[in-house]
This record gives sequence, C-alpha cells and structure tokens, in this order.
Amino acid sequence: MKNIVIILFAFLISGSVFGQQTKTLSVRKFSKSLERKEVITLDVRTTEEFSTGHISKAINIDWKNAEEFKKKALLLPKNVPIYLYCRSGTRSEKAMKWLQINGFDKIRDLSGGFEAWKESGKEVSIDNISTDNIGTHGN
Repeated sequence: MKNIVIILFAFLISGSVFGQQTKTLSVRKFSKSLERKEVITLDVRTTEEFSTGHISKAINIDWKNAEEFKKKALLLPKNVPIYLYCRSGTRSEKAMKWLQINGFDKIRDLSGGFEAWKESGKEVSIDNISTDNIGTHGN
C-alpha cells in the first residue's frame, strides 16, 4: 500500500512539473510559428532597445516599466497566441510567468532572445508598432 501511495505521489508531482515547464522555442521554431495568421509578437525590451531593431510586426511593452506592462498586457486578447522575447531571454521568461499567472496560456518564449534571433541571421525590422491600439492588434 505504501508503494502505491509513493507511486501516485510521484506521478502527481511529475504531472504538475511538466505542466509548468517553460514554453521556449528555438529561433527556427519561433520564426516558423510567426507565419501563422493570428499571433501577437511581443517585444518586452525597453523602447530604446526596440527602436534599434526588432522582429517584424512586434509590438513593444517594456517589462522594466512594471505599471505600463501590467496595464497594456492585460489588454491583449487571451485567446490569441503570444510569442514574446527580450534581449537574451531573462525578461521575457519573467514576463511569460506573469502572463501565465494572469490567465494567458498560449504563450511561447524565444530561447536566447533577440540576440539569438540576430545571430541566426534572421531579418531585423525598424518599423514602429504602436501599443496604443493593443486591444485590437493581431499580426
């Protein structure tokens, strides 16, 4: 009986751990996913970083500006996949966790961030996407 309890406990723990794994994608998979019709590409770097180059059609909400991030991120549709990134992956991982806690479940993070994107030779854009109409934005 004790063995059954231990096995069940181990199974429950493993299920919850796998359910909470970080949903990071390689540059190749991230890029391929952006080809889908309705996705939001979210750059969580500062406005200054964003203005020097970003992934095409990305919107920018600065993770470091916590109040702005919370206010604008909560306007994003929860039923549309969100693909986010930062410079190297640290801020976007934190932002992804915050989004998950706040009811977003279709979230993917770019492994290695924008640095990995550039290093792989992917296209970099300098267009400016406003976050003023964020509630209606879809790529």
